[in-house]
Amino acid sequence: MTVALDWRSFAHYDVNTRKWEVLTGSYQIQAGTSSADIRLMQDSRVQGTVDALGYGEIPRWYIRPSGKPAVSDFEKLYGQAIKPFELEKPGEYTLLNTLNDMKENPVVQQIMEGIKGGILQNCGGDESSPEFIFTINIVFGTPLIRLVQQGGGMTPLAMMQAAVACANGDSAAAGQLAEMMGGGKRPVSG
Repeated sequence: MTVALDWRSFAHYDVNTRKWEVLTGSYQIQAGTSSADIRLMQDSRVQGTVDALGYGEIPRWYIRPSGKPAVSDFEKLYGQAIKPFELEKPGEYTLLNTLNDMKENPVVQQIMEGIKGGILQNCGGDESSPEFIFTINIVFGTPLIRLVQQGGGMTPLAMMQAAVACANGDSAAAGQLAEMMGGGKRPVSG
């Protein structure tokens, strides 16, 4: 069996030149039943349209992938250090956070209990029902702005903004939230 590989088989789109380019170099052609079952390998030298991608020296893993790339390889390609992931802290929350992100705040806990009660009522009062578990995980794990956008008016933007403000330590927001929720009992501020 013969498989013909034309220049497009080796091409990438270069956003700087706004055209398809082929990087000059050695390529390893692999064939198998899947990426986990490679049965044939052949190195091939290709004369391309460019000699470099503009990244400086390309880390070895990106030339001949094997195993997992090191963070240092990715940083070299990216051109800067990768900051470790850190959860937001009070004072840093936004509408892109979820209720679960802010659940340590007493006001947010009250909001979550109210939402939980409404969902529980709609699910027939059974906390172990798959419908309840699924719904509660979706709602508590969805960014607040998405709840507003997809809530069909059931989740007012001002209410979610006040919840974020409470979670960020704004004590005046608890009063605003109480007014929005019908002037009932003032949420405990944290």
